[in-house]
Amino acid sequence: MSSRTRDYIPQKFLMDLLNRVDVRDIPIRELQVLFAHEVFTCAEYTQYCINRIQKINDSLAAVIEINSDAIRVAKKMDEERRQGGIRGMLHGIPVLVNDVRPPLETMHFSKK
Repeated sequence: MSSRTRDYIPQKFLMDLLNRVDVRDIPIRELQVLFAHEVFTCAEYTQYCINRIQKINDSLAAVIEINSDAIRVAKKMDEERRQGGIRGMLHGIPVLVNDVRPPLETMHFSKK
């Protein structure tokens, strides 16, 4: 992104670096390489994503809920990676789900 383009973007929407890495639009394959080389962990990346959501969501109102277990799950993925187990290309990658109804067990029903 040119510095000229950045001049038109409100400061709160500019992305910070994560351990000196620009993770904007980074392919999943490259994220997996960065995890494997311990440039940052799944937990650090997940926290980065949560921080980003919290920073800009008041302006966008795009995210209703963040999984309160996200960091715990990411740490579990880091531990699995350290032990040599990787579930697949999305191992440790946080996922944002759009326009989906919550699972039945989290829905609140009124009694009739």
